[in-house]
Amino acid sequence: MRYFMGSEKIRIWITAAGTSTSNGLIRSIRESFQDQIFLIGSDINPEHLVPISKNVNKYEKSPPFKDETFRERFLKTVNELEPDIIIPILDEEISLIPRLVEKFDLPVKIVAPQIGSSDIVTDKLKAYELMINYGIDTPKTWIATDSPNCNPPWIIKPRRGVGSVGVEILNSIEDMKSIKSKLLDLDQYIMQESCSPPEFTIDTVIIPSKDIFAFACRERLETKAGVCTKARIFMDDDLGDMARKIGACFSLDGAFCFQVMMDKNNPGKYLVTDINPRVGGGTRLSVIAGFNIHSILISHLIGASIRNDWLKLNSSEVYVTRQFQEVLM
Repeated sequence: MRYFMGSEKIRIWITAAGTSTSNGLIRSIRESFQDQIFLIGSDINPEHLVPISKNVNKYEKSPPFKDETFRERFLKTVNELEPDIIIPILDEEISLIPRLVEKFDLPVKIVAPQIGSSDIVTDKLKAYELMINYGIDTPKTWIATDSPNCNPPWIIKPRRGVGSVGVEILNSIEDMKSIKSKLLDLDQYIMQESCSPPEFTIDTVIIPSKDIFAFACRERLETKAGVCTKARIFMDDDLGDMARKIGACFSLDGAFCFQVMMDKNNPGKYLVTDINPRVGGGTRLSVIAGFNIHSILISHLIGASIRNDWLKLNSSEVYVTRQFQEVLM
């Protein structure tokens, strides 16, 4: 079966093609839909430095979202390549691109939360305040300009950030003073009480119109640059209940993921440490384990049937690892 928009194959544009998030998503699309979908990939890096560019029909080198030419280039790409669906990957793009589509009344579907919701979910301080009001357990969090309200160790990280970039562990008042003295924009950082391992990511898909709710849990056994490389994939009803609650709290549907760790003062209690309004860099591990959240999302977007076997793991518990692969460009 081929999927068409008018007389042409459906065109899906996926940004940040050089990230592990986009890499996994594009690979899943090619495995499930082969050449039935016209894929557009974009990234700030040239094509010869983005391995997954070999798996798309058209590659575009794009400026960084902060660049003054970003808007002009985005509108030019939409006009020339005529994507039917855009899947922004970076948090800043998830906030910016829907606004551009709305402002210029572009005839394209955006895979992102409602305008406003994305601003909250990607702002760790606002997300903390909303979760507290909604009754979702999360570590104590405060703006880094304020004094700590619990004992060390603490975590300091960007108020808006991804992965492990800019994250530091502070074991003492001296550590805190040293790190804070090096940060010029301290009001753009938050501090959190530390949690205990292990750390888990819950990949979740919610499609209300089709009464679909499914999830898989990943224990992060090893991470590199904030991305999971070894994982135990399993099911847990308590984490599933938390996934439903987070979806409702932030008005999230489609695919998203979030991280939890354990409360150091209450063993067995999960605390939500981060939320991503999109699939994650390690989500491909859950796909390999049987929970094909990527293909569920794409099938919903293009109006294709969703296979039942995509909605669950192949077994109750499985281990998945990933390694580097050399690609001749």
